Parts: sequence; C-alpha cells; structure tokens
Amino acid sequence: MLAAALNEAGGYELVGETTFGKGTVQQSYDFGDGSEMNLSMFRWLTSAGNDIHEEGVEPTIEQTQPDYFYATALAIDEPLEPNDNSDQVRSAQEILLGLGYEPGRTDGYFDEQTENAVIAFQEMADDLDVNGTINEETAQALHTSIVEQIREPSNDRQLNRAIEVILEQAS
Repeated sequence: MLAAALNEAGGYELVGETTFGKGTVQQSYDFGDGSEMNLSMFRWLTSAGNDIHEEGVEPTIEQTQPDYFYATALAIDEPLEPNDNSDQVRSAQEILLGLGYEPGRTDGYFDEQTENAVIAFQEMADDLDVNGTINEETAQALHTSIVEQIREPSNDRQLNRAIEVILEQAS
C-alpha cells in the first residue's frame, strides 16, 4: 500500500517486482468455546482507489534479486547425499551457487559436482565434517552464510537500482 501511495500520489518510481497482492483485511472473532473465526471484512484500496487484491502493485522499474534470495531454508531430517533428488537438494544447490561454490546444476539432483561444492564449503567453514554430505550442521552453516550474503547491501540489486534512480533524478 505504501508503494502504491508513493507512486500514485507522489509520482515516485517503484523498483522491484510485482507485490503479492494482499488486499483484504481480516478480523478475528473469538467464541466462548475456544473456537475462532477469521472474516475478511474490508479491502485495501490505493490512494487512487485501485484494488490490488490478487493483482499486486506493479513496479515502474522491474528489478529481480539473485536466485539465492529466494532459496528456502534447508530442513534436514536425513542427510542429503549423492544421488538424492529433491527440492532440499535444489535449495542447497542454489545456496551453494549464491555463495560462490559451483554445484554444476540447480535441478535438485545431487551429483559429483554438487558433492565437490559441498566439500569445498565444508573445508572453508569452521568445525564441519568434510564428507560431502549435508547434515544438520552443514545445513545450518549454509543458511547462516547465505543470510549474511543476502544482508550485504552490495548484493541487493533492488536497493542498488533504487539508489541509482534517486541519484539520476537528483542530477
């Protein structure tokens, strides 16, 4: 809603991707028996009266983030190892690639090159067994490392593009 207001009422550029489009307001009602009901009671409208529900707010300047910004955290029940094929492996491959390791693929198949990337990561990290499999400790270390990478402002393409736009407008 803020982005839409900045654009519609202030004429500001919007840098990024189309927003999710949540345009309803839900209100909870508690009943005496411990049950609860959520009702959609209102719709959010932009300052120009536009309904964004299920449509989102379109950026005026499209800018995506690197794929690793969208990688899901690893939930390790059993270690990930060569010949596994899963969404968890795919996420690990995207994280490894984002950290500068070359898994060779990001389709979820744990091959020899992915194993080599895991080994390279484990060798650089402190206190990890270097075995080429992704156990809970390695998954946590991957998560911590990728979060640090995401939080680094120089890696945020949307932020950096927005800063460029502001500087262009100021000159």
